[in-house]
Amino acid sequence: MPNTKLLLLTRHKRVRNMKKSYPRTIHAKYVSIFVMLLLATTAVAQDDDEEKLPEPQDIELRTEDRVILHARFYPGTKGKNSVPIIMAHGWAGKGEELYDLAAKVQKFLGHAVIVPDLRAHGKSEYAEDPKDPNGTVKLDRSKMNKQDILNIGLDIRACKAYLMTRNNAEELNIEQLCIVAADVSCIPALEWSVYDWTRPRLPTIKLGRDIKA
Repeated sequence: MPNTKLLLLTRHKRVRNMKKSYPRTIHAKYVSIFVMLLLATTAVAQDDDEEKLPEPQDIELRTEDRVILHARFYPGTKGKNSVPIIMAHGWAGKGEELYDLAAKVQKFLGHAVIVPDLRAHGKSEYAEDPKDPNGTVKLDRSKMNKQDILNIGLDIRACKAYLMTRNNAEELNIEQLCIVAADVSCIPALEWSVYDWTRPRLPTIKLGRDIKA
């Protein structure tokens, strides 16, 4: 006949050992499940943020000297606190070269970015014909002189005028305007920045002094 006391002691030890190991096993499993759920939730939240990111908009602008300017606008994500940036490419380049940078600035910083094809570059190949209201004249980059290059400042000014409309709609803060320029476009960008900061002060209307970087 088996020893009842010995069987009870053996069973007691098994139960006690299970109590020591079982909670730890369950705890580890629950921690693993929690971490997996957390990572999945974070991934879904990131996907949702990407889905909510405003799509870039292709727009057409007119400069003061009637150049038909193609540009792409990336809306900011911070409303009135969005910092506006004008990105100007270099000589013989096009705005498309800066699209990836503009998209990252929009996504990670929430800034509003406008990237033009400067006159006689990319899709900005035409100007309105002063002799024909419905006609256009093709621009030839190889014939651009020093003054024509400085007139790129008018392209930047047209971009700022567009950003001003977005400012008035409370979609960005024009007083935090920044300009990014490359090689030849740096010269008209700097010249236009000086112009922006030397406009006359009026008692009730603020003109210029918006460029901060």
